Amino acid sequence: MKKYVQIKKILILLSIMFIVGFATTSVYNLVAQASVEEEMTNAIHKIQKQIELEIQNHSTLAMSSNPYDYVNNIKEVETIVDLGYRALPYIEQTIDESEGSGLMDYILAIAAEKIAKVDLKKNSKTFWDNGNAFSQQWKKQLQQTPQEVNHIANSNLSVDEKIKSLETLGIPAIPFIIEKVKEGNNELFPAIPLLLGEKKVQFNHLSQGMKQHGLRTTKRNLKT
Repeated sequence: MKKYVQIKKILILLSIMFIVGFATTSVYNLVAQASVEEEMTNAIHKIQKQIELEIQNHSTLAMSSNPYDYVNNIKEVETIVDLGYRALPYIEQTIDESEGSGLMDYILAIAAEKIAKVDLKKNSKTFWDNGNAFSQQWKKQLQQTPQEVNHIANSNLSVDEKIKSLETLGIPAIPFIIEKVKEGNNELFPAIPLLLGEKKVQFNHLSQGMKQHGLRTTKRNLKT
């Protein structure tokens, strides 16, 4: 009973975090969004300038036809990734509004997958090979995520298999996983810190909030 109360408190905390995180009506979030958009614009401009410079210098990178080489060698891509989930709407908008589907769109698509912790290319049904294709598959993925979480929760998979399946859905699945745990699917709870855990900032935020509610962020209570 005590463990259930702890999980319930954590879920309430996580719900508050996501409501605050995704709210668009507060002055704070409007300012934060403006800041993210400005940082996105600056980063994209620097990436484009770097690509132009590489081409002018006929560098080894410029000779590469692999977009992942650019992602790994241009530090501003990581700047976009570090902005977190708040950057995703701007990435999607930038790709959708761009003319054609060139290298910049591909780089942004890779950044989006890194942020969301998804790999759409792993599945033949969601495979993409350019920015436009990514945008289409991404929108489908977001639309199907609630149903996918529900399907996994109600499946006959083992607990470990359910957690692994939820992990493939990435960060966008977290609010729906929270709802399923609230409904009584407590075995799904480990998927939440698993998806959040790779980002130290996000985990520390969760940890601090839990401490305020009298909870301890040990490996034991995060894995139960």
